[in-house]
Amino acid sequence: MVAASVGTPGNLQLNFLDFAAPGDEHGSANSHPVSVLDPATGQLTLMPAPPQGTEECYRFWKPVFDEMLPRIKARGWLKETTLGFISQFIPPPPSLVSTGHRIWPEGEWSWASHGARLETFPGLDTNVVATIRHADNVFIRRQGSGPSLWSDDKPRRYTFMSIARCCLSDNAPLWYFRRYVEAVPLSGGADGVGSWGLDLFPLPKPVGGYFVSGHGRGTNWGGWSGNPFALLYPGPDGAVATERYEAFREGIELCEAIIFVRTALEKKRISGDLAERASRYLDGGRSRGPQQQEEFLRAQYGFWRMQADEDAKLLDLAGEVAREIEGKK
Repeated sequence: MVAASVGTPGNLQLNFLDFAAPGDEHGSANSHPVSVLDPATGQLTLMPAPPQGTEECYRFWKPVFDEMLPRIKARGWLKETTLGFISQFIPPPPSLVSTGHRIWPEGEWSWASHGARLETFPGLDTNVVATIRHADNVFIRRQGSGPSLWSDDKPRRYTFMSIARCCLSDNAPLWYFRRYVEAVPLSGGADGVGSWGLDLFPLPKPVGGYFVSGHGRGTNWGGWSGNPFALLYPGPDGAVATERYEAFREGIELCEAIIFVRTALEKKRISGDLAERASRYLDGGRSRGPQQQEEFLRAQYGFWRMQADEDAKLLDLAGEVAREIEGKK
C-alpha cells in the first residue's frame, strides 16, 4: 500500500523492544507481550517477550530481523529504515542499544519522546554507540519549538508535533477538527498534530460501560480528553470516511497551500506584485502571529464569515504562485 500510494517512505521505523523503567538500564523490567500466530489454525495468542538486554532477547528477535531486513532491502528501502524507540522522556537505555547493535550493527535509530533530540547514546560496551537519525519531539500544547517548515533547505531530521488527543475529543465541534490541523503546524514550526486514531473506538466492558485501549507507549488515549474520537466509521464493506475525516483532510490541504506560498516567499521564488499580494494575504492573520493564530483556531474567524470564499482566495493564490514558479523553469 505504501509503495503504491507514497513510493519510498520517509522513515520506516522498526519498533521491536520495550523500554526499561527509569533507572533500569540493564533491562530487567518485563517486556510487553507479543502476538503469536498458529499457522495451522490461524489463532492469535499472546506470550511475553524476553526481558531486554538478555541473551534470550537477542535470540528471540534476531530471526525476525533476518526475515525483515532482506525484504526491506529488496524494495530499496533499507536506507530509510531505522530501529525505533518510543518513550515518555528517557533515551534508549544501554541494554537496548547493545541488543539493537548485535541484531543490526549498521542500523541507526529513531527516537519519539517528549524530550527527543538528535544525539548518540552508548551501549553496555564502550565501542557500541547508537546514532539517532531522526527524532520526533512530541509536545502537549502548541508552542514555538523549532525552525519553520519554510526555512529548511533539506528534509528535516527533527520533527515537532502537537498532541491532537489532548485537544480533540468525541465531543469537539466539527470545525475544530478542521481548524486544529490547519493552524497547529503553522505555529512555531510544528510539523503536524502527532499520533491519533483513524479507528479509535471505545470498547464495551464485560460489566458495562466502555474503555479505550492503549495503542502504543504513552498514548493514554482515554485519559486526556475523556472521550476518544475516530476519523473512520466501520461500514458494511469496510471503512467509511466521516465528516471529521473530511474536515481533517481539508485542513491539511489548506495548511499545505499556506506552506507552499510562504516557502515561495522565503526562498524568493516569486517577486513583484504577486509577492506583495502573497505577503499581504499571509500577514493578514492566516499564518502569522500567536494572537491571530489563536483567533483563527477558535473560529473567531469562522465559517459564517464566508469561509469558502476565503479558502478560495488562498487556493487561487497558491495556483498563481505555482504558475509563476513553473514559468521560470
